[in-house]
Amino acid sequence: MHQLKKHLSEEQIAQCADLLQERREIPTNLQQHLDVCSSCKYELMSVMELSSSNIKVISFRARKGWMLGAAALILILVGTALYFNLQEKKTVEAPQMVQQQSIKLENQTETEEKQQAIPTDTMDVAVQSDQLALFVPNPQFEQLVDRFKDQMRSDIKIRQIEMQVNSQQLKLTWQQSAPEDITFEVYDNSGILRKTLETKSPPLIIENLGLGLYYIKVMNADFDLLQCLKVKIE
Repeated sequence: MHQLKKHLSEEQIAQCADLLQERREIPTNLQQHLDVCSSCKYELMSVMELSSSNIKVISFRARKGWMLGAAALILILVGTALYFNLQEKKTVEAPQMVQQQSIKLENQTETEEKQQAIPTDTMDVAVQSDQLALFVPNPQFEQLVDRFKDQMRSDIKIRQIEMQVNSQQLKLTWQQSAPEDITFEVYDNSGILRKTLETKSPPLIIENLGLGLYYIKVMNADFDLLQCLKVKIE
């Protein structure tokens, strides 16, 4: 059997086509190759058909190479078009970005100018208003304070609670007949519990209260309300 090592060359295909058209025998080695190689046989038949139609013969392998070249050319053209399209897009977007940044900077500058234009007197009034709000009395706690001014429980063991205010520190002293657990709850004027402290004997120092009006509930170990105090930290 003929050993298939490689395909016939274009010249050998053309030679076989000419011999067949002239009704002559193909050389034995070429014929053996055509018997086992369907690719060369197909190309020989294509060449003979084209030759009979007086069309210029282009071999299968030559057409394959031309197709690969055309595909490569198309890829190059597409890549070039994409590159120029991206460049054009960047050229259009760059001025838009600069314009947007410019508008943003102008808005920021305008906002800063408006803030700087606020009169100092207006800002001072706002601060004073906030500070005054810290000293507005709480109606519920005011009732407790008034009640314990007029009605003192006869069974309580602490008397005469005195308060000393020094900056933002409050010192409580009182008279106590016997040691007892005493709880002090400190509320601001909005009714929010700020501190809870416990002691058995005086004095009690409450620190870091801040400016404002405060109410202090004094309770025993059973959480009975013994007194309600009011103090201003100014």
